[in-house]
Amino acid sequence: MTGVETPRFLVDAMLGRLARWLRLLGYDTVFEAAPARPDEAMAEQAQREGRVLVTRDRRIPPRNGLTLVVLRETGGEAQLIETLKA
Repeated sequence: MTGVETPRFLVDAMLGRLARWLRLLGYDTVFEAAPARPDEAMAEQAQREGRVLVTRDRRIPPRNGLTLVVLRETGGEAQLIETLKA
């Protein structure tokens, strides 16, 4: 039986409300609460753990093996919809 794997998320420090919503909906979600953590370290963690990195930071460059969602929306509900669509 083949199926679509449920995404796992790493959500950066500016998106705490989104992280809570994803957890409430049952998604495996890690929230990076340290705002000073380097972007590269978060990208490496997401890649290593097979997580989708969700951020509003447009400075994170794409890299092979990393699924990156850069949100444009600012409201919580809109961010949740944008994340799940991506």
